[in-house]
Amino acid sequence: ERVVMLASFVISLVAVAGVAQSAYVVPPSPTKATNYQKWAHYHWVWLKNDLGNQANETALIQGYKDNNIPVGALNIDSTWATQYNNFIVDTTKFPDFQGLVQQMHDDDIKVILWATSMVNVENPDYQMCVDNNYLIRDSRGVVRPLEWWHGSGGLLDYSNPDAVEWWHTQMNKVLDAGVDGFKCDGTDPYIDEYEITGGALGYNDQKITYREYANMYYRDFFTHTRAQRSSGKETDAGLIMSRPVDCLLDGISKACTPFSPYNVMYSGWVGDDDSSFLGLRACAHKVVYSAWMGYANYGCDVGGYRGNSDSQYSTHFLRSAQLNAFLPLMENGGGGEHRPWMYTEKEVVPVYRKFVAQHYRLSAYLHTNGANAVDSNTSSIHPLDYKTLPEIAEYSISQSAGTAVKTDLSSRDAITNHHINTQRTAEAQKAGGIPWVFPNPTTLAYLLGQDILVHPVTMDVDNRTASAEVKLTFPELADVIPSTNAAQGTEWLDWWEPANAEKAHKAGETKVAVVPIDSFPVYVRKGAFIPLHPMRRVNSNSNNAEDISLDPDSQAEMDRVHFTWFGPTANTDSVTYSLRESVADGEGMVATAAYSGDTITATVSAHSGSMGAGFEFVGISEPSDVQLTYWPNSRCTHEYSAHSSTLSVSCAKVGGGLKVTVSGVNSKL
Repeated sequence: ERVVMLASFVISLVAVAGVAQSAYVVPPSPTKATNYQKWAHYHWVWLKNDLGNQANETALIQGYKDNNIPVGALNIDSTWATQYNNFIVDTTKFPDFQGLVQQMHDDDIKVILWATSMVNVENPDYQMCVDNNYLIRDSRGVVRPLEWWHGSGGLLDYSNPDAVEWWHTQMNKVLDAGVDGFKCDGTDPYIDEYEITGGALGYNDQKITYREYANMYYRDFFTHTRAQRSSGKETDAGLIMSRPVDCLLDGISKACTPFSPYNVMYSGWVGDDDSSFLGLRACAHKVVYSAWMGYANYGCDVGGYRGNSDSQYSTHFLRSAQLNAFLPLMENGGGGEHRPWMYTEKEVVPVYRKFVAQHYRLSAYLHTNGANAVDSNTSSIHPLDYKTLPEIAEYSISQSAGTAVKTDLSSRDAITNHHINTQRTAEAQKAGGIPWVFPNPTTLAYLLGQDILVHPVTMDVDNRTASAEVKLTFPELADVIPSTNAAQGTEWLDWWEPANAEKAHKAGETKVAVVPIDSFPVYVRKGAFIPLHPMRRVNSNSNNAEDISLDPDSQAEMDRVHFTWFGPTANTDSVTYSLRESVADGEGMVATAAYSGDTITATVSAHSGSMGAGFEFVGISEPSDVQLTYWPNSRCTHEYSAHSSTLSVSCAKVGGGLKVTVSGVNSKL
C-alpha cells in the first residue's frame, strides 16, 4: 500500500554528486553547548536498598532488556557500602563492582550511587573527623550526633578545606571505578537541629545556616563529580540527582521547602511519596511547586517510593509511569514491585514500554528545553495555574532582612524575576531555608516547554478502574508563558492523533475525557516545531496501527532527530528550532521551515557529529513532488503516510546539511 501511495506522485531525489564537500548544502550553524549530558533525560531504574547487590542489579537490567525497554542509568541504593557514606564498596554484595560499572557502560547505561554528607558514629573515621573539626558542631562547639533514618552521625563541614580534601579522597574510591554521579539524599535539613538550639558552627567557628549548608553539600558533590568524570572534550560529564522542592509528609504536600541550589540540579526528583494515588497527587503538587520556584528539570519516583507488596497495583503504577514519561526525568524504583514484567496484568509491559519510548522520543526536546531553563534560571515546566503565584510572593525571602515579606506582584514574569533577583542572591542564600505553606493549585496541568500540554491522571485512591475521567483545560500559550508574546488563538492537537482535526481544541475550551489505561491526556500546540526522535518497531511481527509512534513494540531511534512541524498553516511565519547538544555529541544544529502557497521549504544546518536528521510535516495532504538536496552517502529517504497525514524525511547523516522542498500540499488541520 505504501509503495502504491509513493508511486502516485513524482519523486525527485537530488544528491549533489560531483560537488566538493566543502560546498555545504546548508552551512553549519553551531548552537550553544548544553551544560550537562542528554542521559539526564533517559529512563533510570533502581532497586530499594534491601535488594541491592550485584546479582540483583544485573538481573534488573537484564529484565528490562528482555522486555525491550531501554534503560539509561542504574541508581544503586543506600546499602552498597560497608558503612553509610564511607565510599568503600561492600564486596560481599558487589564482588566485582568495577566489572559491574564497566558492564553497564558497555550497554550505554550510566551508574549513580546513593550518598549523603553524614558520617555515622560507627564509621572508623568518625572520631578522626570529630578531632579535626571535619564535622558541623552545635553552638557549644560540640558534635552532638544527629539521629537520621540510617543511624546517627555528624554532617561534613564543607567550610573546612581540609575536611573537603579528605572527603574527596573518599569519593574518589568509587569515582575512580567509573561511577557517573550520585543521588544526594536529603540529610541537609538535619542541621536545623543545631540551628534551633543556638546555631550551627563551621570552620573557624563561623555560623552556618541551613541554606548555606545545603548549597555547599549539593554543589560540592556536583563539582567534584564533574571534575573527576570530565576528560578531553567531555567537560560536562557527571551529575547528581537531588531534590528541588519537597514537602512535609502531611498527605497534602503544602508545607514545603527548596532543597538544592538551582544551578546544580539538572536531573532531580521531588522526594519520597506513597505508592498510591494520594502519593501520586502529592508528586504532581510538588511538580507544580518546583516549577513555581524555578527548578529546571526533575521527576518523581515511578510507582512511588513508600510501597510494599500489598500497596502496589498496576493502575497506579501505569498512571505514575505515564506522568513521568512527560517530565524531564523518568526514574523507576522504590519499595514494593516496580518491575513491569512482574505484574500479572498483561497490559502492564506493553503500556510501560510505550511510554518509555515516548520519553526517549522527547529526549532531544527535553535536553534543549532543560539547558535553556538552566541558563535562564527558569523551569522547563510551566504550570497552567499561574494566577495562584502571587500568593507565593508572600513567602519570598527578603534580600536585605532574610525574613518572610509580602510582595505585591501581579504577573508570572514579575514573580519569576522577583525570585531571581532575591532568592538567588548571596544574601538570600544566607537567609536560611524557611518552609513555605504553598497554596493548593487550581489545576495540576502544565506545559512541558512551551509546546506540550500535560494533564496528570490522579484518580481517587479508591478508584482502581482501568479508565479515568479527567477534566481538561486548554490554555492560551501567552497566558501561561507571557514571555512568548504568542498571539491569541492557541490550538491544541491530540499528541496521539495530531492530524485528527476532530480531536483538536481551541484555547478556552474545557472537556471531561475518559482516558483508557493505555493512553494519557497529552496535547501538542498547533504550529509547534520541535525535535523528536523517530520511532521504529522492535517487533517485526507487530500488527498494530501504521503510525508506529502508537505501537507498544516501538522504540525511539536515538541516532537521528526529526524536526516535527505539527499542523503547518500556509502563509504564516516561518519557524526555527536551535537544537543544543552536549559538547561530547556535537555542535548542535538549526532547522528552519516555511510554508508559502502550496510549497513547504525546510533546511537543517550541516552537522559533523553522528546525529542524523530529518523532518516530519504533520497534517498535510499527499505532496505532488518532494526534492531533497544533500551530500552523497547521507542515506536520505522520505515517505508519506496517508494514515497519519504525515510526510517524513530522514537522513542518516547531515554532514553537508539538508534542503527539502515539498510541493503541491494543503493543510488538513
